Order: sequence, then C-alpha cells, then structure tokens
Amino acid sequence: MHGVAKVALDEFQRRDEETKRKKKIEVYLNIRDKIFSKTQNGSFDLDGLRYTAELLSKNPDIYSLWNYRKRTLSKLKENHCPHTDYAENDQKKSSFDNLCKRELELTETCLQKNPKSYGAWHHRFWVISRCIDKINIDFKCEVKRCDALLFLDGRNFHCWDYWRLLCNFFDVSTYDRLIYTKSKIDYNFSNYSAWHCRANLLLNDIKAKNYRQINVETYKFESKLVLEGIFTDVRDQSAFFYKIWLLNLIDSRRRDLSITKVDVEDDSLTIYFNDHVNIKSDSIVFRVGNDYRSNFDWKAEDGSRCFKIWTCKSNDALLMRDSDTFEINWLVQNRNLEFHMNRNRIITGSRDFVPVNEIGCTVTEELTANDELRECVRSELGILSQLVEMDPNEKWPLLIYTLALQKVDREVNKDRIISGLEKLKTIDPIRMRYYDYLRNDLGFLN
Repeated sequence: MHGVAKVALDEFQRRDEETKRKKKIEVYLNIRDKIFSKTQNGSFDLDGLRYTAELLSKNPDIYSLWNYRKRTLSKLKENHCPHTDYAENDQKKSSFDNLCKRELELTETCLQKNPKSYGAWHHRFWVISRCIDKINIDFKCEVKRCDALLFLDGRNFHCWDYWRLLCNFFDVSTYDRLIYTKSKIDYNFSNYSAWHCRANLLLNDIKAKNYRQINVETYKFESKLVLEGIFTDVRDQSAFFYKIWLLNLIDSRRRDLSITKVDVEDDSLTIYFNDHVNIKSDSIVFRVGNDYRSNFDWKAEDGSRCFKIWTCKSNDALLMRDSDTFEINWLVQNRNLEFHMNRNRIITGSRDFVPVNEIGCTVTEELTANDELRECVRSELGILSQLVEMDPNEKWPLLIYTLALQKVDREVNKDRIISGLEKLKTIDPIRMRYYDYLRNDLGFLN
C-alpha cells in the first residue's frame, strides 16, 4: 500500500511465508479443479456453493467462481423447491429466499475483504435484481450499507455504481437522489464522485424534460452550493470542475434563426432549421405559383416539442416536388420570413432573420430564460472577482471568472476575457494550447 514501509524478513520468516503461500495455492487449485469439473459435468449444486464460498471469502476477485454461483442459483430457482442448507452437518431445511440471504451475507463478507471487488458488487446486485422478490428487499438497509462504505472512501465508484443501480431498480426519484448526493457533498466538498453523480442526475433531468439548458432556479441553487465549496478550499479542484460544468450548460450563443434545408418527398415535407424550434400548424405557408398551402400537421423528428427537424405528411408535396421553384413564408413573432427554393433545393432567403433570443413562440422555456441565466452569472462576477483577488496566481478562480465573463457577454467583456486567458497561459503553461483553443473558439483569434 502507499505510504507503508516494507518490513525486511529474515530467512525463517521468508520460509514460513512461502509455506503459507504454497498451502493457499494448493487449496485454491483443489477447489478450482472441483468447480471446473462440476461445470463440465453440468453439476450445479449446494456442494459447489460451499466450495466456492470458502474460496471467495478469502479472494473475492475470482470471476469464474461468481459465475458458477449464478448458474447454480438460477438452476435452484427454476426448481421452485426447498433446499438443504449448504453448511456442513446442517440438516435444517431452508427456503430459496434464505439461500439468497446467505448469498448477500457472502458478498458482504467479500466486500469487507475488498470494498472495490468488481465481482462481489456485481453479484450482490444480480442476487437482488434476479433472485429475491422486490417486496422482500430493504432498500433503506442497502443504502445504509452504501453509506458505511462511502464513509470510509467517498470516491468508491463501485459503491456509487451499486447505489445508482439500486435507485434505478427501486424507481427512486431524481429529487431524492439529489438529496443523497448533497448529503455526501455537505460531508466532504472534495467528493468528486458525488459532484459527478449530481451532474449526471441534473443532465438526465434536463434531457427528460426536452430542455436544452439548465432551469434558472436550479442553476441558482447549484451555483450557491458549489460556491460554498469553492470558498471552503480555493485550491480544491472538484468544486471548480462542477462550476465549469454549470457554466457550460448555459447557451451563450446569439444566433439568427433560419431554414437551412427542405426535403420534398412524394407525400412528405421535411424542414431543417439551424436551431431548436416549435412549429405551429398555421405558422408556415408554402406558395407554388399563386397556390398557397398551410395548416400542416408538423411533427418533430425526435417526438419532442422543440427540435431542429420537422416533418409533415401532405399530398401537396408532389406539387412542390415537380415545380421549378416554390416559396416558404414563415410567420415568426409577427415577422414574415421568406425563403425561395429552386429545383436544386438551394435556399435564397431574406436576410431579415430573427434572433433566436427574440422568438418567444418558437423556443422552449429554458431558451427564453437565457437572459435570466446570464443575469445570474452577472450577479456572481463580484464574488468570482474577489476569489481572483484573494490569490491572483491561482488558476482555478481566474479560469472560472474568465468563463463567466464569456457567458455574460463575450463582446462587451472581450478585453477582460483575452487578458484572463493570456494570464492563465503564464500561470499554467502546460495547458497553453487549451487556453489558445478557448480564445479561438470564442472568435478572438490571436
């Protein structure tokens, strides 16, 4: 182990250690051969469970033995009958549930031996999800076991993965999961795993609601939480990584909304936009010659209410497909945008495009809230500036402050952003190209 000095052994101690090692190898090979023989003969029985338990309790990382136990339990479950307890000289009858209970006890013993045993963690969840009735599993008790192991090592990703599997299996709400991760963060702000888990939960929630960025109230809460962690230890990286992730959830781009492509098939029309929009049935009118067509039943390609690609079924598509040119009139925010299509489907449209952030009828809630999010970040600039002043040569506060300036308004804050990135190159020269990349990505070419 790290930090533990090796103790020199004399000749007698070395011989004693070698004898013990050979004995362990002999026991292992004996049991291994028995199990392999049973597997080849299709013999999955209680004796096999006893043999493998003896070995796994000493070394829980032998996958083949865990696999043998899985096959044995699956076979016993199929038989739907009571089984003899596999402890020697014990004639007491026990149910299959009791057998599974002993299986969980074995995994617990193995995890005490090695808290990061892939095989033991996987087998424990396999037993819970495949062998035991859900109603008979004490979820709170399982979480307490996770708590005990995370108390010893808050970054034990095996335990975190097991906790996530449990939450999915028991349909635990996102809210309750966030409460759990916050409890781990409150205990230790430097818990990378808790921050990472929290980020995934929020990201999945955003996707589930078909949002493109974080909700304003959620951002305020998360930002307050992470700033507390940053002020606790300005040199701790975990909170800064999370703050960068939060800032990257904010869409700071100011783009013009337009149609980029139109596909016309025999019975369908597909329109491609350069950003996510919500199409109303009467907002788009097609004109072929003096003929006008509208009130199409538009559907987003991914089934959501806001997407870049929209399709509708229409017999009028044949008319448009066979014409040399046709025109698309799109009524957005009381402004009519015209796009002309020729036979080669090349778009020539009015340059009077509508800025995305002005279109209330075509964007989702989180996009219209973009200005509010920028104001949230603007209100944090003073605090972030204080962090920079506290330690001007520390990279993390300066990086966060520079990224925040970009989210508020990259053009107005251009000089301060460039100055921050140039200073970061002197503070952290090993990542010089990364800071050049950030500058170029913002359009501030060297």
